[in-house]
Amino acid sequence: MSEITKETFFRPRPLTQIGDKGHDNIFRAVGNALNAWENCERSFAHIFSRLVHPNGSGFAAQRAYGEIIATATKRQMIESAAEIFFRNFPNESAQDELVTLLEIYLTASGRRNDIAHGIAGGDHNDAGEIWSFLVPNTWGSKSRDMRLQISYRYSSKQIEEYAKAFSALGGRALRLVEVLSETYRKSPEQARAPY
Repeated sequence: MSEITKETFFRPRPLTQIGDKGHDNIFRAVGNALNAWENCERSFAHIFSRLVHPNGSGFAAQRAYGEIIATATKRQMIESAAEIFFRNFPNESAQDELVTLLEIYLTASGRRNDIAHGIAGGDHNDAGEIWSFLVPNTWGSKSRDMRLQISYRYSSKQIEEYAKAFSALGGRALRLVEVLSETYRKSPEQARAPY
């Protein structure tokens, strides 16, 4: 898989024309994608815990992070912790990587929300064929306009692509955790002492 960016993987996509012949593959793909997202979230919890408690397990920080539901709030928590960490343990390339990851994370969460809050249903494509897709629920004002026009229509193949991208994003986040740990370990003792 090529480099994960919000522009290439997590942007909203045009409505697909070819779906699935039944709901089973949709259901399986949704489960895989949500599992991949939770693993990705775990990677960002590790980033937060490393920023807050760089010399230990950080389990308490991870638990606190996990209590927050909104991705934007989680992002703010990480940004706030990063200000202090990078003040004490400067690493410009790690700081730049974190900024990039948080931008991607916020965009990716939109696709996660599509998948988590969508419903499997039959839909007509532009050729008049009926296929199974994951589409927005009818009561969601963010994903359907006033005329109930949908903002996404995913096949199981598209959902699986998002699952792979969630996994890749989580892996990239875990690589940053290792860089943060190394940055801390290589810092002078007087910088590490308060932690």
